[in-house]
Amino acid sequence: MNVMRSCLACGCAAVWISLALVALPSCRKQSSPVSSGQNTPAPSEPKAVAKAPDVQVLCGRWLRPDGPYILDLKSIGSDGKIQAAYVNPQREIHVSRAEASVQGTTLRVFLMLDDDGYPGCTYNLNYDPQQQTLSGIYFQAQMQESFEVVFIRAPAEAP
Repeated sequence: MNVMRSCLACGCAAVWISLALVALPSCRKQSSPVSSGQNTPAPSEPKAVAKAPDVQVLCGRWLRPDGPYILDLKSIGSDGKIQAAYVNPQREIHVSRAEASVQGTTLRVFLMLDDDGYPGCTYNLNYDPQQQTLSGIYFQAQMQESFEVVFIRAPAEAP
């Protein structure tokens, strides 16, 4: 401040003003050069796109903890059709239809059983990747009743 007073007193005010005018433009935000004379928007940050979940993660053996029910999802085709087997405590039950689908970010499994005691029975299940479960509704067609069920991923078998 004393330097400025002494410069002003000696008539150097023009030097200070010139220095201020030279320094000010460097304090401004630099804009991108425009070749066409029109303002070009700055490139935006890439937006995260939610990737559709991979249905192949559903493959494997799944166990229902409330009984020795086993759901074996052997393979899933590009059309969503599943090669599946279902075993109740006594025997294997014929699976007439098995499909995997994606709704939003949720993987879904639909199974229809067609065997003695099981005609028209269905499973509508949703995959929970954090819990490693398939949960949903089992519809027992003969009894016309629905039950909430959960399948857990079977531990890997030892070689």
